[in-house]
Amino acid sequence: MLFTEKHGPKKVCDLAGNTTVFSRLRQWAMQFTMGKVQKPLLLWGPPGCAKSAAAHALASEMGWPLTPVYPPEEGETDRWEGRIASLLGGSSLFGDASLVLADDVDGWGKTGVRGSLSKFTALARSARVPLIITAHDAYDRSVSSLRSLCEPLQLRAINASDIESALRVIAAKEKYAVSDEEMKKLVANCGGDLRAAVNDLEAHNFAASRERERGQFEIVRACFKSPSYAAAKKVPLGGLSERNMLKLYVAENMPAELNGPEDLARGFDFLSRADVFDGRIRARQYWGYLRYSSDLLVYGPSSARLKPKASFVSYAFPSYIQKMGSSKSRRALEGALAYRIAVRTHTTTRTARQYIPLLESQAKALAKSGQDPMALSAYYRFDDEDFAGLLEISPDSLADGNGKSKAAKAH
Repeated sequence: MLFTEKHGPKKVCDLAGNTTVFSRLRQWAMQFTMGKVQKPLLLWGPPGCAKSAAAHALASEMGWPLTPVYPPEEGETDRWEGRIASLLGGSSLFGDASLVLADDVDGWGKTGVRGSLSKFTALARSARVPLIITAHDAYDRSVSSLRSLCEPLQLRAINASDIESALRVIAAKEKYAVSDEEMKKLVANCGGDLRAAVNDLEAHNFAASRERERGQFEIVRACFKSPSYAAAKKVPLGGLSERNMLKLYVAENMPAELNGPEDLARGFDFLSRADVFDGRIRARQYWGYLRYSSDLLVYGPSSARLKPKASFVSYAFPSYIQKMGSSKSRRALEGALAYRIAVRTHTTTRTARQYIPLLESQAKALAKSGQDPMALSAYYRFDDEDFAGLLEISPDSLADGNGKSKAAKAH
């Protein structure tokens, strides 16, 4: 587990810096506990100032389940709108409060379906549940309508003393021996980004200055706009993990940067060849291939362009990472279900995953017709949480009037 997850704040008081903002955050939450609906909060500020961490810490402290929302995929807009309307309207089978988090909304226009942010803004106007929205810049033109219906709270970069205090606590828990000089380098290199400092501490990255997100975008820009091969050779690249992230950035922004299908085909061809060489490095541990991968990754997209791009291109964060994050809980659920199914059907979990949609349809059809779907749960020995996830309902609704599990009785 990453240090950022392992040592993440569990309460609002654990958050570093921005004490006035976090005090207001707790007051805002308390109003909901008294039945007073509040305007959504718009937390904005630079990377690493604890915007998302604040939402998670507040949900943990208040005992609220946290539901993240993301922009819809192509063809899923209607279903997405219905789900968001249900979440923000407070529709629940079990009546518990839920904190809804819309992260990095100023990037939705670059990663999601066109118009998704305006549709979300319209739905947010009638929000009846705690809603926290985060953005890098609250005064970005794309966020102006959303800002007008929210209470904006600006989070500033965390000061050096707070970052050092947090790092020393984590170092002590992990029994890391960090000298005062190394600690000063960590604090100086992170530029007010506590998350970056924690990552550097975990990686023992004391010497090199960390590239900020702005620096990442500068490297992406160099991949598309290097005027010559000699200039491309000067672009700094990190290890394989950093290069993998760079490839995601390049792939995400290539359609916006290159003109026409021919340029795109050449650009993605160079990018795929770079990925092939990186795969050979991992498989054979021969780092001599790195020079070929670097040339293809950095100068390939630049040389793929036949005509210059006249308009300015605003680079976007990789949507692949957002999609993987949004489907994490669903993939975990499917893994647990597949294991139970595989045991009963004597197949592999990979094959068992193919049965999940069928079982989901069967269980919902039984429930809709008034029949008890628990027999299905009993046969496969599903846990309450797994079976509730299959039916998309609360585990509490599977308990009888005495609070005992119906699934356990069926078993």
